[in-house]
Amino acid sequence: MKINGPMSLSEIEEHLKITNLPLRLAANSPKGWPMVVSLWFVYDGGTLFCATKRQARIANSIAQSPRCAFEIARETAPYFGVRGQGIASLSSENANEMLERLADRYITEDKAQFKKWLLKSTEDEVVISIRPVTFHSWDYRKRMAA
Repeated sequence: MKINGPMSLSEIEEHLKITNLPLRLAANSPKGWPMVVSLWFVYDGGTLFCATKRQARIANSIAQSPRCAFEIARETAPYFGVRGQGIASLSSENANEMLERLADRYITEDKAQFKKWLLKSTEDEVVISIRPVTFHSWDYRKRMAA
């Protein structure tokens, strides 16, 4: 795996484990146009996991071409984050469990009704697994604090 930027692989992995920002996933659509979607993610065992509906355009795009790019970064100062490239795959195995895991990570207790509603319709979910091949990090926190 290729690593660029100020963060080591262990720092990147720690960032991915603790941040609850969405992952922006880029892929080529079946018509060849680039597309970007924001998805909840979990980083586990060197793999990024997301979930989406089986009929979603991003699922169709990955099924056609597994090469993708991703970014997990703040939209406000101080700017820091991780982006990279990877190989994505789709699976319906354990999709319900992954959606529950994602919901637990991103949905706060005060949104219990939304979580309950979301988890009612999991039969069409698929798991997107992204195996990163490159990571690039940036961190302007010290520079912007001055």
